[in-house]
Amino acid sequence: MTVILMAMKNESNGLIEKIAQDDSGLSLHYTGFGLLAAAQKTTEIICQFKPQRILNLGTAGSRHFPMGHIVECTQFSNRTRELLSTLNYTLKTFPITDLPEAHCGSADCIDLSEAADAHEVLDMEAFAMAYVCQKMNVPFHSVKYITDSSEGDVPALWRKQLLPASEALQKVLQKLIQTKVIS
Repeated sequence: MTVILMAMKNESNGLIEKIAQDDSGLSLHYTGFGLLAAAQKTTEIICQFKPQRILNLGTAGSRHFPMGHIVECTQFSNRTRELLSTLNYTLKTFPITDLPEAHCGSADCIDLSEAADAHEVLDMEAFAMAYVCQKMNVPFHSVKYITDSSEGDVPALWRKQLLPASEALQKVLQKLIQTKVIS
């Protein structure tokens, strides 16, 4: 079984739920936003369901990729280093799509500073999910739709991009199922 993890329901607009309901090999769950919520839920899901893999579908900001692009994150760093200095390293995964690969930096905040330029993609959960999966020996993959440039009114831009994001993530998921990359 493949577990799909998303931070929040509104990132899927019911489209990912429909696919998960129609495919008995998929199980969809929501972590809530932030590193700790993602780590806790990922741990619970692995202990309860013992999945073959975890696929994170979600949204992210980027100053490297334009809005509307979809990337597969294959490197993960913790941007909240001052709080979790023991997790100050980069995790790596192998790609399962032909999407552009990206380095994702995760933190519990929206970073509008120049420091955000150190990562190609900015989110709030993927590092924690990747960390737990690595520690529990579960393959992890992450696909992100770029909703904003991590500049200006990020929450408003993000909300405007939720429907296009869910439609694009739905297509990626359908392709992964059709090509039997996940089941």
